[in-house]
Amino acid sequence: MVDPTNQNISAAVAAAQAADVVILALGINSEVAQEGQDRGNISLPGAQMALAQAVLAVGKPTVVVLITGAQLGIDEIVGASKPQLAIVNAGAPGEQAAAGVHLRYWL
Repeated sequence: MVDPTNQNISAAVAAAQAADVVILALGINSEVAQEGQDRGNISLPGAQMALAQAVLAVGKPTVVVLITGAQLGIDEIVGASKPQLAIVNAGAPGEQAAAGVHLRYWL
């Protein structure tokens, strides 16, 4: 989630183009935000905003799953979105995040 490079954005765009619905997981982990540690800004770290913008530009219905225990600035995602966007705040779900989100929203 915190990859600071633009690697694999083109692969994500290709996968989004081939999909009927896109599930895009974005967020932060304890390396970025933790109890007693202040952040200088609330932006998504690394290339995540570039990833989100590139995937949303494909125009497929998209579910953005935010994995975060702190505030995140996602104005650019919301502002660029089409009506086919859903945002799920998964909080800081721990190692069972994928299973929990899946059970809660897709079963």
